[in-house]
Amino acid sequence: MDGLPDTVAKERQFFVDWTRELLQTVIELAVSDVPPGEKKSAPIHVIFFNQYEQRLMLEGLARNFPSILTSTPRSTTS
Repeated sequence: MDGLPDTVAKERQFFVDWTRELLQTVIELAVSDVPPGEKKSAPIHVIFFNQYEQRLMLEGLARNFPSILTSTPRSTTS
């Protein structure tokens, strides 16, 4: 996407795509070096420069949560 999302649909697609890519990356990293039988984990940390940026991100995620939830693939690996 070029620039900021300027419509509701563009914002929704941004968060859906971002969440899908984030989860795919976390799954790849969690799976890559785990010996068989051991629990897979991939802790993530999201860092914001200030509370305003954090609030914007959380509000955007909340607004788009239903679309994110229905569009995000679920992993069957444990």
